[in-house]
Amino acid sequence: MGKKMKKLVIVFFTSMFVFQGIAEAASVSTRVRILESKVYKQDKKIKQYSRQQKQLKSRVDVGLQEIKDINFQVKSFMKNVDVKKKNTSKSDMEYSFP
Repeated sequence: MGKKMKKLVIVFFTSMFVFQGIAEAASVSTRVRILESKVYKQDKKIKQYSRQQKQLKSRVDVGLQEIKDINFQVKSFMKNVDVKKKNTSKSDMEYSFP
C-alpha cells in the first residue's frame, strides 16, 4: 500500500467518525425537540385541568352556600312554628260547642 492509499484510508475513517458524531448530534436534537413538544402539550393539559378544577370548586362553593342558606331558612321556619305552638293556649285548641 502506498502513502496515498494510507492517507485516503485515514481521511475516510476520520470523516466517518466526524459524520457519525454529526448524525448522533442531529438525532439527539430531534429527540429533544420531540420531548419539548410533549412537555409543552402536557403542561397545557395540566393548566387546563387546573382551570377546570378552580371553576368546579367555585361552583361547589356556591352550591354549598345555597345549601347553608336553605338550612338556615328551614331552622328559622321551624323555630317560628315551635313558638306559635307554645303561644297557642290549650283552650284555643279545644273544640267547643256553640
